[in-house]
Amino acid sequence: ERFLGYVNFKSRSDASSTTLPSTPEQKDFLRMLKGQLEELKKLPSTSQVSAYISFKKDIDMKEIAKMIEENKDLYFSWVGIRTCDKNIQQLPQMGFESSGTGVILESFKNSKDYPYLELGGIDEDRNRADIYETHFKSLVKYMIDNKAFIELNHPNSYISSYENTLKYVEENGVKSYGVLVNGSKDSILKLRKNKFVYNLIIDDVKVSSYSH
Repeated sequence: ERFLGYVNFKSRSDASSTTLPSTPEQKDFLRMLKGQLEELKKLPSTSQVSAYISFKKDIDMKEIAKMIEENKDLYFSWVGIRTCDKNIQQLPQMGFESSGTGVILESFKNSKDYPYLELGGIDEDRNRADIYETHFKSLVKYMIDNKAFIELNHPNSYISSYENTLKYVEENGVKSYGVLVNGSKDSILKLRKNKFVYNLIIDDVKVSSYSH
């Protein structure tokens, strides 16, 4: 709900402006983000934070794997994948959970048709670019080949969205525009300094790892 509020924030640039930010709305948005960062710094060291991280540019799975490796104390619960041109909004938004510890569907079998479909069943090191790329493509192919699954789980989606996504990533590569991470305040502030990170939006805060 909070994230959708940020998405709907009127932050479109004014092409005729000679200043940055180019609109009053953008200035308000940047002030809000700066305020969130300052509030994050003030939180107790025991705080557990969930935050959306956006990138300055789309990055490939090699950089995602490197980021995860360098931030092992964070849980990357969602890796958002670019599925169409930046100027187009395509729903549903697509991505994947990188650790293989999310919801595991035992009936899903990794096969030659859908290699690395289920990351939870992989014995080898799963934090690899080629595995992430293949995993995402297999997820999309599975959706295309199983229309009934789409109708059951995503009734407002169209199979053409998945077909267009597969075509897009085949032509442009599997790249991410941002991630959702969970971890301590200090760990998230450390990630904020990564050269690819553009902004941080707080999703949720708990006083400690024992909070519910």
